[in-house]
Amino acid sequence: MSLQAFPEYKSRDFGIWTESYGAYYGPGFVDYVLKQNLAVRQGNISGEEINLVALGVNNGYTNAPDVYKSYIDYALVNPYRPLITPDQAAEYYADSYATCLSALKECPSPTGGDAACIAASVICAELIESPIASTGNFDVYDVRALSNDPNPPKTYSNYILRPDIVKSIGARSLYQECPTTSSALFSATGDDSRSYLQQLSDVVGSGVRTLMWAGDADWICNWLGYKETANKVSYSGHDECAAKVLVEYTVNGTQKGTYKTVNNLSYLRVFEAGHEVPFYQPEVALQVFKQTMQGKTIIPT
Repeated sequence: MSLQAFPEYKSRDFGIWTESYGAYYGPGFVDYVLKQNLAVRQGNISGEEINLVALGVNNGYTNAPDVYKSYIDYALVNPYRPLITPDQAAEYYADSYATCLSALKECPSPTGGDAACIAASVICAELIESPIASTGNFDVYDVRALSNDPNPPKTYSNYILRPDIVKSIGARSLYQECPTTSSALFSATGDDSRSYLQQLSDVVGSGVRTLMWAGDADWICNWLGYKETANKVSYSGHDECAAKVLVEYTVNGTQKGTYKTVNNLSYLRVFEAGHEVPFYQPEVALQVFKQTMQGKTIIPT
């Protein structure tokens, strides 16, 4: 965002909202903005401060050990349909996950070498992710649906590619949802084996209001693994957050999920929602967005 191009927004509060693999880069962007703001205040660089007040990440992929274990956990106990049997789960835990975890330990963040991190990505995918994903005809982003599920529709991309919209937002290139060139460059470093838990902890520790939320019908970045990651965030409220149980979250009196908040960190499980939560539960998404951007903790209504 260029404040020179949009000076009317200089005084506005700013939040970064992302999902899925964006759980790596949302915290990174927040950390960068905070450091640049400090440099501006200290006179080390010239520029405009951005009043960054919030980070929101739904169904995030942050810490690979939590993610791969949760593939087994969720496949066994999700509320919609079991994807594996207890015997299969026991075998995955004892053999596949142990091997995967050992490989991930060879890829410490941020210093792990590309070769070790690539090897970990391949091992964990071949032993856990791919076998479970192929156990039945289900959508990894919404286990309630079949693998050819057309939802959410891609109509939004038609809108943001309209010439008038491209011009009005000042875009310098055309949007692509999942460009293969970029994906290949990340894969070539074993990027998905690297943990970004420390970066997330730094952001929460800085005081930025942070919402970690997850639709509970998603398998690929599921709520169980994400809750485990939330419990590991290192900040002043860590011990209380890790021990706190989830309680009912409502929208206009109707239960839509369960949540917990300690200081500036909130975690929310959203019922009946796949990977892209706002598509499945727009009222929940709007409510938590407004509450977070207004500087409040998320609260039931």
